[in-house]
Amino acid sequence: MSLQGQVILVTGASSGIGMAVARLLGPSKAHLVLSARSEEKLRQLAQDIEARGGSALPVAADFAREEGIDRAFAAIQGTYGRLDVLVNSAGLGVYDLVRDGKTQDWHRMMDLNLFGLMYASQRALRLMLPQKRGHIINVSSVAGRFCIPGWAVYVATKWGVNGFSDTLRREVCKDNIRVTLIEPGAVDTPWGENIPESFRASRTAFLAAEDVARAIIYAIEQPPEVAINEILIRPTQQER
Repeated sequence: MSLQGQVILVTGASSGIGMAVARLLGPSKAHLVLSARSEEKLRQLAQDIEARGGSALPVAADFAREEGIDRAFAAIQGTYGRLDVLVNSAGLGVYDLVRDGKTQDWHRMMDLNLFGLMYASQRALRLMLPQKRGHIINVSSVAGRFCIPGWAVYVATKWGVNGFSDTLRREVCKDNIRVTLIEPGAVDTPWGENIPESFRASRTAFLAAEDVARAIIYAIEQPPEVAINEILIRPTQQER
């Protein structure tokens, strides 16, 4: 399906999977709205996309805060008046055993990974429901299926994303709004903090951000009557 003229919001677009999605979507002639906290990185990414003939609007916003999300959606409403696709790819992981964890880190992960994704999905629906079409893509993780010591709170956020996404899909499918859950395994991106070398060494291989981005774009490009509900994607050598 052609994406020409569609309005697509990509969160977490300043790095990792979000940036890879934005770069791969650049030639599609869609109107990209790129959001993350770093205004400078977004501006540079938008310039790179437009230099190659694409369309990109950078909107600096913190998607861990409702006011940041509202600012991004106000920019979308004011510029385009609609939204066709939301890619919720902003995320954060902090490694720590529960006994040693800092509650401020727990709140950071919950606010961005779960609540921010939920708020953004709600704001997107306010634009998509009147037009009776749309697509929400939520980037989760294999941590939404399996428990990983040292990642308890991160795992909790991703289990929440998985449950929220399937419930949302059931609520809006009759309004022609698709919801897709993307569950990557180990990805070579700068999303994690406080990760011990022993944990890194235990990963036999990593996906590139572009590998996950291609899966996301595959889901977006399906015809309107086809809903890709879930994509689980791991490095070939990752056992679980």
